[in-house]
Amino acid sequence: MFAMLRRLHTRLGRPVDDRKLRCFALYCCRLVCPALTDERSRKAVDVAERFLAGLANSDELTVAIQEAHAARTDAVTAYEFDTRTSLLGARQAALVAAWVVDRGYHQSVISKVRDALAFHGEIQGKADIEALLAKMADALREIFGNPLRPVTLDPAWLTSDVLALARQMYESREFPTMPILADALQDAGCDNDDVLTHCRDANTTHVRGCWVVDLVLGKQ
Repeated sequence: MFAMLRRLHTRLGRPVDDRKLRCFALYCCRLVCPALTDERSRKAVDVAERFLAGLANSDELTVAIQEAHAARTDAVTAYEFDTRTSLLGARQAALVAAWVVDRGYHQSVISKVRDALAFHGEIQGKADIEALLAKMADALREIFGNPLRPVTLDPAWLTSDVLALARQMYESREFPTMPILADALQDAGCDNDDVLTHCRDANTTHVRGCWVVDLVLGKQ
């Protein structure tokens, strides 16, 4: 996982898209939502995601950041001397939420998320920790694709159907119509196996920042 991130940071000598790194950080933050006991933290994650998608303004984000830090302060104060696992998990999750919403991405988000869920009791033992890291690795592939096999978009692919499907999934953060997007792209002349396979792979968990949807919407 950490090796993957290091490679992405260099990405063949080109800077990595900060927006995509933030998409990944917010995905990781979503993993700790089961441990978030404060509604302010949950709302901050929602607002940060909507801001990234262009669905919330900077004033809303500023308020969300302030609320997330207030929740973080309350969590630290309330649980500072409490050793109960669930409360430690809630504190760690509040720290992750405030940090990700305010500062965006940093590599150590992985270890912070893992610690929060471990404290919360959502993961126990090496196998479950590895499963969590596997989810994160899948999210990296989903968001960044293969940097060694970049895809060039053909403007002819951007039919009204293709754009409508991509926008709907991006804004709703729900991706049930990915196979239909593949059909629409193919109808528009797309014959790129990486694009079509990614859309049709039933084993892929799609998230906001999906490299194919971003490619269609010009967010690469």
